[in-house]
Amino acid sequence: MPGDKEIGASSVAFSIASAKANKGDISAVADRTSLGLGESVRMKVLRRLPDGNREDISADSKTVYITTSESVLIPEGNGVVTHVGTRDNSTDSATITVFYGPSSTQVAFDLKSSGPGPTLEIEIPKTILEVGEMQKFSVVRKKDAAVLTARGSGTQYVVFGGKGSPENELLAIDDAAGTITAEKSLGRYNRRSAILFVRNGNSVGWIELKLIHSPGNATRVVPQRFVSSRNSRESGY
Repeated sequence: MPGDKEIGASSVAFSIASAKANKGDISAVADRTSLGLGESVRMKVLRRLPDGNREDISADSKTVYITTSESVLIPEGNGVVTHVGTRDNSTDSATITVFYGPSSTQVAFDLKSSGPGPTLEIEIPKTILEVGEMQKFSVVRKKDAAVLTARGSGTQYVVFGGKGSPENELLAIDDAAGTITAEKSLGRYNRRSAILFVRNGNSVGWIELKLIHSPGNATRVVPQRFVSSRNSRESGY
């Protein structure tokens, strides 16, 4: 019950654990921390066991990788990260934070615009999709024009929508039919940007798609005054 008829206040106490204590349970290291455009590197994440031994949890489903900016550095979810852009700059940087339960650790990367670039091309008629809209697409290897759309050929798909970790539910990908369908609802967003990342062996490619409401169905949303990270700005509003 507020003490004033018009203005009231309440408080909740939070206990904040020491970051140093959390970091002691896991550690992460990358083969290298300087990447050119289109280059990938594998991170190794180790968890300290009660007996003092170390366990490799890089590919554990409970290990979560989050990037500070998915428009420059993509974590594929199994310990592999790929440099996908420098936002029109010659150099950039990004950090991958690794979570395993209450424990966390970070690895920072230096990124440069020079490099092999994408070696897979995602061919699609347009990059702006209305909710529920379906478009034909294909994945083509640049060096020999081989079509690698089917997952059976070894192609893997990962979708990012601004949260720093995969949001595969944003796009329905039917590799057999060769179609991409935008999600049915954008929720509180007027529009969103989705990065579709593909890998086949050592070949990678990516494309940014814009997801919008159908004409007449747009919902006006007041933009948030504050954002906590670059990912919030990249995801849409």
